[in-house]
Amino acid sequence: MIRSLYVFHKNGQLMFTRQFLIDEIHNKQQSPDLITGLLSAISQFAESMGGKGIQKIEMEEKYSLIGIHSPKYSIRIVILTDLGDDPGECNYFLKRCRQSFVLKNKKTLEKIKKGALVNTDHFLDWGENNLPKLMQDLELLSIEQVMSGTIKKIAKLAKDDKS
Repeated sequence: MIRSLYVFHKNGQLMFTRQFLIDEIHNKQQSPDLITGLLSAISQFAESMGGKGIQKIEMEEKYSLIGIHSPKYSIRIVILTDLGDDPGECNYFLKRCRQSFVLKNKKTLEKIKKGALVNTDHFLDWGENNLPKLMQDLELLSIEQVMSGTIKKIAKLAKDDKS
């Protein structure tokens, strides 16, 4: 389950954030700016080591941060999700978010690319109109959850057949 989404510039400037699930981690007053600043620093460190940045960070048994970047506009889109969520589905969702965010905000991203400062309230429209559509068909069930559900259905069918 996606808990949060962050869109930020390579320099750490937060452009957009959305919390989908209010729980114990979000009740601890985490600052989205602090989170994106940290992720930006980690990505820049990875790039300085010759990589393309960080794609996934796992946090002890509960959560993972999965991200994707747009090199053309120097932005990153990162989700905080449950550790067991399907990474393929997460990456598919992130790619759709990147495409939608860039298409919706292309002119503004071009201005930022040229050094302009932009009011981040501009990006709220994407969150209100485009993001819900991207989340409609999202299924982030882990393989264990899918298999467990399938096994339960098979057991129920077998039990019904005996009756």
